[in-house]
Amino acid sequence: MTTAASSFEVECERLRTILADQIEHDALREARATAVTLLCLNPADPEGVSALAFLDETLAMADTHALTELLCLRDQTSSVNCVAFSPDRGTARRGVILASAGADGQVRLWRAAT
Repeated sequence: MTTAASSFEVECERLRTILADQIEHDALREARATAVTLLCLNPADPEGVSALAFLDETLAMADTHALTELLCLRDQTSSVNCVAFSPDRGTARRGVILASAGADGQVRLWRAAT
């Protein structure tokens, strides 16, 4: 008996495919010279927006479908350990709030207005 894949499993497979494509995508390789240390998808955003933290202490919001950076946040003073999207604020193009917690113990709130 075969059971249908859950929406979580389907989304994980979609993400795996996207990330596999990004490894070979020239624009992504050139977009950042440092490694991605953290990836967070916004589950409420059908546009496929994610938050990415980098070794150089920057945080970015990216469109995972178009493989483009929407917003780069550079006020982080230490490496980013955790990122979360506000569950009630809509999409990245409509003022979502992103919370980031750094190794310095500070939590920052970012309002995305791209």
